[in-house]
Amino acid sequence: MSKAARADRVTTRNDSISLCRDQHAGLYTRDGALRLVVDHPSNAPLLGAHTGAVLVRAAELTVETGDGCVVVYVSRGGTACRVAAARVLPQKGGGVSLTDWQVEAGFEHAAISEDGATTHRITRPA
Repeated sequence: MSKAARADRVTTRNDSISLCRDQHAGLYTRDGALRLVVDHPSNAPLLGAHTGAVLVRAAELTVETGDGCVVVYVSRGGTACRVAAARVLPQKGGGVSLTDWQVEAGFEHAAISEDGATTHRITRPA
């Protein structure tokens, strides 16, 4: 590939979510099937069956083409409570973004954009 052809290529970036301690997230496909569960590495291991989904321990997750929505949960006392959800929206340039955030009372959504992608974080105000 020539230098000119490489210069014409556009790098697309997908949005990501940075998880806090006690949080885990579920990525669902467009047809509603749970595809991936991402659990913060400092959490105790998740209990229960996640049939058909891959379980990954990581502090950050990136949405991909084909994802339909993401749900962020907080774990307290052995119970998972939904704190935020967002819809995955494909972009014209091939990237994927998170939009239409629904955040439960007592939590805040923060987004930091850099290099064409946005990192989202759900926090509990002090």
